[in-house]
Amino acid sequence: MLRFDEKQIIDQIEPLPKRLRVAFAAACAQRQLPICIRTSTINPAGNPEAVTRILRELWDSAERDAFNPEKLRRDLAVCDALIPGRDAEYFSGSEFVQSALISLHFAVDTGLSGGSREAMRPAWYAYEALDEYIIQRFAVDVNAPGHQLFIDANPIIQAELLRQKSDLAELGAVAKDLRDQAAVISRIRRRAEKDASSFFG
Repeated sequence: MLRFDEKQIIDQIEPLPKRLRVAFAAACAQRQLPICIRTSTINPAGNPEAVTRILRELWDSAERDAFNPEKLRRDLAVCDALIPGRDAEYFSGSEFVQSALISLHFAVDTGLSGGSREAMRPAWYAYEALDEYIIQRFAVDVNAPGHQLFIDANPIIQAELLRQKSDLAELGAVAKDLRDQAAVISRIRRRAEKDASSFFG
């Protein structure tokens, strides 16, 4: 059974050039994007057009290996403004929207800083969103012995961890081959867009 291992993920990200780090972070954010779109009619601060644009342009930058720092800073500011805060009006799914937008924030920040820890954070937030989803759906008693094993064994958790593992393996395989990086980024992008429809099962 796969388990989320922050250190292991960072160790796999470390050898990657920035554009591949961005691709990994963007893929984790991409799979969470539909929740922002689905809740836009009940989210007072929702802006699915801006979120979709930011992620699309981030993918484009990674494929071209061309990052504009000023634009990335503007996109970070937009992300921060959209993340529901503690005082924001609650709506159904707001916790998952928060995870999705924080993931996008860190994906954009990876394009700006190139940091491996920043690139790992969207993977962690994707895992945490699914963890919370399973707790709510199955009324999991988080004080019961073995509750985390029950959560981690759920097929949607295992599917996401396998996707993250596969993305990192594919990106790692082209870390030193500039010729194939754009093609691999494009392939991971298409796969993440497809997998987004089944992120929550």
